[in-house]
Amino acid sequence: VDVLTTDNKTPPDELPKERFGYDIHHTQGFTFPLYNHITLTVDLPEIKGAKIIEKLKPDLIHVTSPGFMLYAAMFYARVMRIPLVMSYHTHLPSYG
Repeated sequence: VDVLTTDNKTPPDELPKERFGYDIHHTQGFTFPLYNHITLTVDLPEIKGAKIIEKLKPDLIHVTSPGFMLYAAMFYARVMRIPLVMSYHTHLPSYG
């Protein structure tokens, strides 16, 4: 398992490199006016997701949302013919 995420708010030297023994990779992102409390990404221009997939040759890609990363994951899964699982995690009461 490798994790690809984005975080524009944390200084680069403070970003975690691993958690529970799993490598964490960070890609460039941006803030969206409607969701300015989180960083979003489409994994461009770095295409780190594709590089990780090429290296690991996974049996499955798992993407969580909210976020635009799911579009990159859907593209990678389709082109590389790898099954894709998507899940949505949010704290609904905080939006009520």
